[in-house]
Amino acid sequence: MDNQEEFMEIVLDHFENPRNYGALESADVTVEGGNRGCGDTIRVSLNIDSEGRAREIFFSAQGCMLSLAAASIVIEKLKGKVC
Repeated sequence: MDNQEEFMEIVLDHFENPRNYGALESADVTVEGGNRGCGDTIRVSLNIDSEGRAREIFFSAQGCMLSLAAASIVIEKLKGKVC
């Protein structure tokens, strides 16, 4: 399998099975944004622990396959990182 095929498999998997998708009711921080040009929107909510790390982080979004997959990949990588 070449890099492009592997990349597309990862993107498709995150689109079909987004990680950390949903609402976080008691979020410490919630941020919304989007791209007016194409209409994609995203809402990110997180809870921060006493050390400043993203303890819980969730997103909800509307948009194309790439934007949803990208949000899932980025959110997955941010979990546990210092904010």
